[in-house]
Amino acid sequence: MLVAGQLKPIVEAEEDNGILIAIIAEVDRFALHRNFITYSGHQEHSLGALQHSLMETFHRPLIVAGPEIGLLHNIITDRNLILIFLNDPPDALLRSVDQSLTSIKDVSTIFVYKIKDNMLPKYFVEFLFNWCLDKDIHNYKTRDGHVTLGGRIGLMLQELMHYMNGTMDFLTLSYSEYQKVMNGGSIDDRSINILANLEPCSFVDPYIPFLMTTRICLIVPYRRKVPLQSYISYFDKRKTLVAFMLFNFIVFVVIKRIANPRQPLNEVLFGSFRLLMSQALPTRMFRALTLSERILEVSTHTYNLVTFSILVSVLAMALIAGLQMPDIVDDETFLASGLRILVHSEQVDNLFNDIPLSLRNRLIVVDRQTWLEHLNSLNDSYAYVMMSHTWLGFKLKQNRLRLPKLILGPDKLCGVPRYMRFYVQPGVLHLKPMKQFLSQAFEAGLTEKWTHMGFAQAEEMGLIRLAPHDLPSFYPLPIDFYHGTLLLYAIGNLTSIVVFLLEWLYHRWNYIRNKHITV
Repeated sequence: MLVAGQLKPIVEAEEDNGILIAIIAEVDRFALHRNFITYSGHQEHSLGALQHSLMETFHRPLIVAGPEIGLLHNIITDRNLILIFLNDPPDALLRSVDQSLTSIKDVSTIFVYKIKDNMLPKYFVEFLFNWCLDKDIHNYKTRDGHVTLGGRIGLMLQELMHYMNGTMDFLTLSYSEYQKVMNGGSIDDRSINILANLEPCSFVDPYIPFLMTTRICLIVPYRRKVPLQSYISYFDKRKTLVAFMLFNFIVFVVIKRIANPRQPLNEVLFGSFRLLMSQALPTRMFRALTLSERILEVSTHTYNLVTFSILVSVLAMALIAGLQMPDIVDDETFLASGLRILVHSEQVDNLFNDIPLSLRNRLIVVDRQTWLEHLNSLNDSYAYVMMSHTWLGFKLKQNRLRLPKLILGPDKLCGVPRYMRFYVQPGVLHLKPMKQFLSQAFEAGLTEKWTHMGFAQAEEMGLIRLAPHDLPSFYPLPIDFYHGTLLLYAIGNLTSIVVFLLEWLYHRWNYIRNKHITV
């Protein structure tokens, strides 16, 4: 039950009932009620006018109850708003209320008392307080206040208090105290109404509001590059190039053996290997070949020239842009990638309830601190496991990068959805307005806004360190970069000129010497 508002006077004039209607409208704003139930000891003209005004204002039915009418069995639910109009003495009326509400745990109630001479009798206040305390009815007083919180949950609670025009007291609990409250306990005989930490749950509890859904997923690298030393094996994964070269070598040997059967076998094997490596023959040796061997030489060199040009172009492009490994879309592609999964000891117990069991041999278990160090540095040499709502913070860290280093894995590498909820003590005032408020906030997209605002606050406070700007790798190279290459090229040209001059001088000297000998 709920005691909302304060004890308000009922005036005789019908037009003055607007004060009470305004209070009812404020309470009704928290949780939309199906109908109104009025309890009174006897009907008055002013009460009948108020009942008529309620039906006209809110367009909902009204049920009249009281000691003279009898008990209302199976009529009152937690979707009703009860108005109790108290008079002296209130014993019979409160007894009728108590008997009608024995099976109801949580229902909104407003007590209204007609003040005489602008004074509220002290004995009546004490009587009503003791009766409410005995029935476990709590009074919630709304007053002006300001709450400054951060994060998705903090912003939600802040807006909830603004919505309810209320305040909250915040306590910091240890883990043992938190678990004690979760199990229905209290701290220093003080009940805790809301635990703000989000807890995953596999089902929707109608009495506990949930804020979002999440699931456990693999965090995998984005566009993994092939190491430079693995380019050859990557290009020829199935060894087709080696098989094709071996096939060509056998064909060359067969053709040369048939074309020139008297040629020694060692010369046939050497000639076939030379042709396979695209080594040309001198003109004199080429003219000595048979017609079939000449055709084989020309066609092979032409084919090798075209193929070599294509391979050089592909290799140059690969060296500039890099080669990318196939995308990871399921457990088979993950196993083919050779990746290992870095987890900490707290994740191991129930890990394979959410990710494929075939990945169990890829785990590397480390302590939590080491795991966080690798994750915070965005080390894409490993895959990681975390809940999707926690991943949003690490996704924010990569905002400055041109391309992310880590991404959330596909659906096949994620577990079943879970509902993230926070504990609310059943029966408290906050539960019904909170559920309605969260429903409206979700439909309006406010939950996404709170997420972005929470991350922005965390970034301003330095709780999330963004990765440094990733500058483009394509930029003009300075002339100094080519200094070594140009120097080597100049030395090579100079050496060629020197060798040419020496050969020319030797040729001239040899020609002159032979001429003298001939004479």
